[in-house]
Amino acid sequence: MAHEREREFDAAVTAFSEASRLEPTNLKAKSGLASALTSAGKKKEAEVIFREVVKGTPDDAKSRFNLFMSLKSQEKFDDALIEVCVLVVLW
Repeated sequence: MAHEREREFDAAVTAFSEASRLEPTNLKAKSGLASALTSAGKKKEAEVIFREVVKGTPDDAKSRFNLFMSLKSQEKFDDALIEVCVLVVLW
């Protein structure tokens, strides 16, 4: 069962990677890729992409929340706190 789930995450990473390659400005595809990477346990790679998405949509609370969760899961609490502060201002 765990092996099957791992393959699903890998397939999602592959699909979103291809979508991002074909449309480099598609931030929804990049966000999907970052989420898939997170699910696949590739948190550092996901963080880089979540930061790209936030850079492209700085006022989008969902993008910032995703970045916050990524940072928190990596125990990067100082950076996560900054994102929470921005979220408070956005909401």
